[in-house]
Amino acid sequence: TMASITQAQARLFSRPNPIDGLHEDLPIPDEFIEALPWVKLEGHQVNVLRVTSGNFGSATWVAPGGATPDSSSVPTAPATTFELRRVEVDLLLDSFSEAIYSSPLDVDIAQVELDAKLLNCRYAIGRALVIGAGGATNEPEGLRTQVIAAQTVGASNDAANGGTLLLTDVDRLLALIRANNGRADVLVMNLAVRQKWEKAHYDKGLQPRVERNLETGLEDFYHGRVRVVVSDHLPSNETKGAGKNLSSIYAVVLGYGKGLCGGWKPGASGEFFEIERVLVEGTDQHRYRVSAQATFPLFSTRSLARLNGIA
Repeated sequence: TMASITQAQARLFSRPNPIDGLHEDLPIPDEFIEALPWVKLEGHQVNVLRVTSGNFGSATWVAPGGATPDSSSVPTAPATTFELRRVEVDLLLDSFSEAIYSSPLDVDIAQVELDAKLLNCRYAIGRALVIGAGGATNEPEGLRTQVIAAQTVGASNDAANGGTLLLTDVDRLLALIRANNGRADVLVMNLAVRQKWEKAHYDKGLQPRVERNLETGLEDFYHGRVRVVVSDHLPSNETKGAGKNLSSIYAVVLGYGKGLCGGWKPGASGEFFEIERVLVEGTDQHRYRVSAQATFPLFSTRSLARLNGIA
C-alpha cells in the first residue's frame, strides 16, 4: 500500500509555509513562490475588493475651517473575484506494474514518480503566479495579467522600443508603490535581468547590497531595502514598440489584506497537495492523482507595478 502522504509532501508540510521546499529540485530558479505568503481559504470563491488608484488620497494641508477632501467619496464595488483554480497530474499503474513499482527495494519507484508529479504541480503554480492568464483559461491570474497600465514604467527612461536597464528605472518602479506605506516587499525578475541589475551597479562603481538570509543561510540581494527574488518564469521574449526579446521587473507588496498573496483550499486530507488513489472503472488500473487548488488575490492595484522593455 502507498503512504497517504509522500516523502515529498512530508518535506513540504514540515515547513511553516505549505508550498515551500524542494527548491533545489526544481528545473528553474523560483525564489518568488518561496517568498509568497499563503492563506487557507474556505469556499469556492475569494471575493476581494481590489482598491483602485483613484481611492488613494494624498495628505494635504487644509486652512483653518476649510473643507477636508475625501478620496473615497465615490465608493467602488468589488469588481474582481479571485476564483480558486485546480492543477492536477495523474500517475496510472496497472496491478502488475504497481506491484513492481512498490517493490521493497531501497528506492520505491512509485514514490519517486509521485514526488516528481508533485513537483510538476508546484512548478505549474509558480508559472501561473507570474504569467497566469486567468479569465476563460483554467489558470489563475498572475503578475503580468494583474498589473495595470498606470502602474507601468519602461527601461531607459521609458524608451519607446525598450533599452538598457538603469538603476533609476528601478527607483521609478518602486515609486509607483503606494500600498504598505509606499514600500514594496520584493522585486521579481529572472536571472538574466538580475545579472543586468548587478551590472548596472558595477558600471557606476557600486556594489549590490547583499545580506545573508537567516532562514535559508543563502545570500539575498537588495535594491535599497527591497529584496530581489528570482523567478525564471518571467519571459525574455516580450516586445515593446519595435523592440523584441525584452523582459520585465515587478515590484510587489506581499500579504493578505494589503498586497499579493497565495490562497489555497485544502483537499480531503486537509493539506495543500492532495493525493487520491482511485480504481479506474473498467480496467485493472489505479489512478494516483496529485492535485492542488490555488489562486492569487491582489488587494490593491497600487501594491503591484511593472518595469518593462528591459533589453
